[in-house]
Amino acid sequence: MSSAITFAYTVVEVLRLVSQEKGVNFQLFFTGHLLGVWLAQITTFTTKYLGRKEINFLKSDNVPQSFHPHKIVFESPGCKEMLLQMIDKLDVRLDGRSIDSVYLDITSYLSAPNRINTCNAHLGTVYFIFPDFSDMGWWEKHTELYNTATYSMDEIVEAFCTETGQVPKDKQGQLKVQVVVYWPVNAGLSRGKEYKSFFEWSKHFNNYHLEITDRTFRLKEYHPLRYQTKTYDGRVMRLSVFSKEECQFLENYHRLCQFPKFFKPKEIGELVNFE
Repeated sequence: MSSAITFAYTVVEVLRLVSQEKGVNFQLFFTGHLLGVWLAQITTFTTKYLGRKEINFLKSDNVPQSFHPHKIVFESPGCKEMLLQMIDKLDVRLDGRSIDSVYLDITSYLSAPNRINTCNAHLGTVYFIFPDFSDMGWWEKHTELYNTATYSMDEIVEAFCTETGQVPKDKQGQLKVQVVVYWPVNAGLSRGKEYKSFFEWSKHFNNYHLEITDRTFRLKEYHPLRYQTKTYDGRVMRLSVFSKEECQFLENYHRLCQFPKFFKPKEIGELVNFE
């Protein structure tokens, strides 16, 4: 983590210098797979909220001027708890948060539930994609080889169209992707019972790709089966792609648009290149 944070900070400093000298604006993207996802998520947070003071990284004194990085990753082990712990340690204000995980632009693509992508809770926008596992043999379905097969980057890449970069459509014309609301977790006090119960319940369905969505299921024991997805809507844009300051501007702009007699939204939009 320390090496990744330092590397990302060094890159940002170079981009900032080039931007000042050449007048060029940069957007910063992180990506990763498995362990790389963990590091990408951590550096997304540190790049936005931390600054280096001598040899230490501390909370930045000028967060609005920091880069707002975008992260698109695959097969995340989940780092929600880790980031929330970092926020609690760094954000010491008692009258409100100055660091908010809502404004971290994190997008994760998950394959079928496995020991990696169910390690911890996820943060940001999570999508469930459907790689083709029709050639998966008995050993891969019933042993630890299942994990290797389902988190394979080769299988994940094949789930996307190489020409458009999008997932293909099903027979009904819908994109073969779901938005994750809840995802199974195998860590915690239940000692993996939730994860095991998911497979006991879902084995009757399409290779663990449950077609029943928008519902939450509860088992007989004292742990819930947290699995819920919803239909993807391409018209919806995530607000996390914007920084906190940009979101505040959009909110204020929307309020002012309610008073067209006193406010000329088109003129203001042209002034700030909003259109």
